[in-house]
Amino acid sequence: MRKYNLTINNKNIEVIVKSVGLDTATVEVDEKEITVNINEIKNMPLPGLMPSDAEMKPAYKQAPARATTPSAGTPQSTATGGVEAPIPGLIKGLFVAVGDKVEIGQKVLVMEAMKMENEITAETAGTILKVLVGEGDNVAQGEQLLIIG
Repeated sequence: MRKYNLTINNKNIEVIVKSVGLDTATVEVDEKEITVNINEIKNMPLPGLMPSDAEMKPAYKQAPARATTPSAGTPQSTATGGVEAPIPGLIKGLFVAVGDKVEIGQKVLVMEAMKMENEITAETAGTILKVLVGEGDNVAQGEQLLIIG
């Protein structure tokens, strides 16, 4: 769940994003619950706040191969072919975008949790249908991060 306090045309508005699905989201605007259709999700930089392209390229080292038996920190595949956050954390880097093809085990993002960086990999092969998070987002354990179809 995310909460935004916005000012539009000098009016303060509180928006709470309660849930996000494949093609709909439930939001609360000034204490009124609304279901909205999602036509497209894009990660767009904020003008003047983003570093240059050279600064944005993460310099993460390749992690050792993971064991085949899932552990508590291993991302779990969702019923829709997505990837969920294995633990609460901060999204540090995205390595895929909508339309990208991914293979099982391919690194899709890096998240920081408890002062450690964790590489999150695709648990299914396919095409990235939706990216539900952006760099700098805080995510909860079990929150869906990507949808792979």
